[in-house]
Amino acid sequence: MRASHLVPVIASFFYSYHAFAAMDLQTVSAGDTVTGQVSIGIHSISLPDGSWQVVSTTDEAVTWGATSLRSPIPARTAVLAQYDHGKIRAMLRLNAPIADLTSNRPGWRDDPCNVTALASRHLYFHDTLDGTAKSPQCLTVEPIHGFIRSNASWAKQVVKTVISSGNAVPKDLIYTRLDYYQALWYVNVALWINPDMDGSTSNRNWDVTLVQENEKPTIELAKSWGVALQKNLNNSDGGRNITLPQLPVI
Repeated sequence: MRASHLVPVIASFFYSYHAFAAMDLQTVSAGDTVTGQVSIGIHSISLPDGSWQVVSTTDEAVTWGATSLRSPIPARTAVLAQYDHGKIRAMLRLNAPIADLTSNRPGWRDDPCNVTALASRHLYFHDTLDGTAKSPQCLTVEPIHGFIRSNASWAKQVVKTVISSGNAVPKDLIYTRLDYYQALWYVNVALWINPDMDGSTSNRNWDVTLVQENEKPTIELAKSWGVALQKNLNNSDGGRNITLPQLPVI
């Protein structure tokens, strides 16, 4: 083949590679925008449709979820937000190990999906799905009052970035979290959805024991999203390529 004929072929390959290469969340900063496919640690994750603003990225060493550790697990947390008419429509938190866990993680603790009786009073839903002791999978759905209920550094950055971007902070959010552990890796994916995106202006109470019948479909949407994600993870390429379900329509 003549050299001149190779140019468009090489150009096409170069374009295709970069068009489908996942954006590494290690290289982004708060305020950046990402779409499509991103990577965090060993995982490549296809985001739900739309543009997502990076509102927080933090690295930390964690020791939870294991029976014993020779050294803490280096992990990365990224929080992404999607807006609609000046409001948060939804937020995603992705958490995954950065390094190989082969040498420092001899086993997950017996029941990382366990919640205390006190905590369970504040949950809409909690289940271990079809996980096992060696590969636990736990889904939790709960109300979050006061936007972000955490004093962690990533949460403080979330609040700062959302407000500085000119978007309103919601009063309540519905929180869905899937913890998914496998032999040599884990991934935690959390989704916050804003129940006020339905346009309702009436006072509503999202406390577990007081939630009204007409609000329960929103909770079921959050739960269904987590169940769909768990099925996607079970069908993923060994957890390396994960597709997040599309956002529920509120």
